[in-house]
Amino acid sequence: MSEMKIGGDDGAKVGDIVIDTKRGRAGTIMHIAKRINSGWIFVLRPPRGGREWDAPVKQCRFAEPDELVSPDSLKYVESS
Repeated sequence: MSEMKIGGDDGAKVGDIVIDTKRGRAGTIMHIAKRINSGWIFVLRPPRGGREWDAPVKQCRFAEPDELVSPDSLKYVESS
């Protein structure tokens, strides 16, 4: 998997929903930061609210429309 772009027309932005592939969870990007020792990270929150977590950009990808059950629930469906 290639690293996501940040910003621009096709890059990740605050408010986008991404999949943290290590945790298998969907998250809304709340903040984008650069850590001195670990590079770029997203601060993610479950789309319907909850506790935030940090995820390195390199372990995230954009959520595909079919991975979200519905726009109302925004629940990530793990693919088998």
